[in-house]
Amino acid sequence: MDLSAEALAAAIEANIIQRARDIASRSPHMELHDRPDTLWISSHIAHPYLNRVFRARFPAGAVHQGIEAILDEFGTPEMPVSWLVGPSSTPPDLGNHLQDAGLVRLEEETGMALDLHLLRQDLDAAEGLAIDRVSDGEKLRTWVDIVAHSFDLPNEVGSVLFNVYGRAGFGREVPWRLFLGSLHAEPVGASQLHMEPEVAGIYHLATIPEARGRGVGTAMTLAALCEAHALGLRTAVLRAARVAVGLYRGLGFEEYCRFGRYLQRQGGNQAKRGRR
Repeated sequence: MDLSAEALAAAIEANIIQRARDIASRSPHMELHDRPDTLWISSHIAHPYLNRVFRARFPAGAVHQGIEAILDEFGTPEMPVSWLVGPSSTPPDLGNHLQDAGLVRLEEETGMALDLHLLRQDLDAAEGLAIDRVSDGEKLRTWVDIVAHSFDLPNEVGSVLFNVYGRAGFGREVPWRLFLGSLHAEPVGASQLHMEPEVAGIYHLATIPEARGRGVGTAMTLAALCEAHALGLRTAVLRAARVAVGLYRGLGFEEYCRFGRYLQRQGGNQAKRGRR
C-alpha cells in the first residue's frame, strides 16, 4: 500500500465514502446516489445523519448550479442535509460556495492515519472495563443506545442503525465489526471498525457522558485497532474532532488532511438560496 501523505489522505476519504455506500445499500430507509461528480445518501427521515453529501467535484464555472442541483435532489429545503468537503472536493473553495448557498459551516475535522505495524498494544485499559464484539441483537440494541446517547441521535436514527446492522448480521462477510464496552458490568462505550482491503476505518467512537475522562474512549479505539491488526490490515484511518486529535496522536495517529462540514438547517436556507 502506498503510504505517501497524498495516498493516505485519499485513503481516509475513500473509507468514509465506502462506509456510506455499505450502510445506505443495506438500509430500506436510505437511498444511495453515486454519480461521477457527487455521491450522496438520502432518507425520508429529517435528520442530517441520514442525508449526506460526499465527494462533490464541480467545474469552477458551474459550482452554484451543481450545489443547487444536489440540494434539490433532497426534495425540500425543509430537509436537513450534511455536506462533507474533503481532499478530493473541487473547486478548492467549495466550502465558501456552500455558505453562499445558505449552508452553515460546522467545526472542521482532521483526517488521521496510523501504520498498524506500529500499533502500540501495551496501553493500559480503563480499570474495570470489559470489551466484547457485538454478536447478537441484544448487544446490538445496547450498542445503538450508547451511540445514540453519546451523539444525541433521535430514536428514528437509532432505529435505522439497528435495522442496518441487525439485517446484515454479525458474520465475517460484513465489512464492519462493532465493539461494546462495559465498565463494572454497565455498558458505557462503543466503537466500530469498517474494513476495506488493507484499510481499517474507525467510527462511532462513543462514551456515555457519565463515563468520560476514564480512558474508555482510548480503550474502545484500541479494541478496534487490535482487531484490524489481527486481520492483517495495514493502515487505520479516522476523522477526528478538534478535541479528540490529542487522544489519537497518543495512539500513534498522524494528521494528513482536513474535512469541512456544512449543514443545511431544517427550513433555514430558503430565502438565501431563493428556493420555494
